[in-house]
Amino acid sequence: GRINSRDVWIYNSQLNIWIRVASLNKGRWRHKMAVLLGKVYVVGGYDGQNRLSSVECYDSFSNRWTEVAPLKEAVSSPAVTSCVGKLFVIGGGPDDNTCSDKVQSYDPDTNSWLLRATIPIAKRCITAVSLNNLIYVAGGLTKAIYCYDPVEDYWMHVQNTFSRQ
Repeated sequence: GRINSRDVWIYNSQLNIWIRVASLNKGRWRHKMAVLLGKVYVVGGYDGQNRLSSVECYDSFSNRWTEVAPLKEAVSSPAVTSCVGKLFVIGGGPDDNTCSDKVQSYDPDTNSWLLRATIPIAKRCITAVSLNNLIYVAGGLTKAIYCYDPVEDYWMHVQNTFSRQ
């Protein structure tokens, strides 16, 4: 999580220790990580000069990071989660001054990305979680929670919050 740092550590809860594993191919920060089908994906980020479109996949059995297809739009600080067998990258910052409303979906079977229905708000520093085959997004100093149905490819406003999250 620092410029040019490629270090990766995994926490072993049974032994209560941190273990250093294989280094990333590309140092980055303001990236996000998610687990999809037993593998860890590190997505986008910033290298101190540019937003990154690169995506790496970690296989714990081989202790290796492998580059997969790059994002359609390079972003830092997006929301990332897995749902219905795919990886979803939502929003983020394509540069210092703008935010994205794009939803990028990765299919590990075809190693390819598709653009899906845009989120109703363009934001960075948002968070996504999956529950019951739906994706919920909050944060980014918004006063609302949104829900995405990846099967039907549409967004719903769920609830307003009392304060910016």
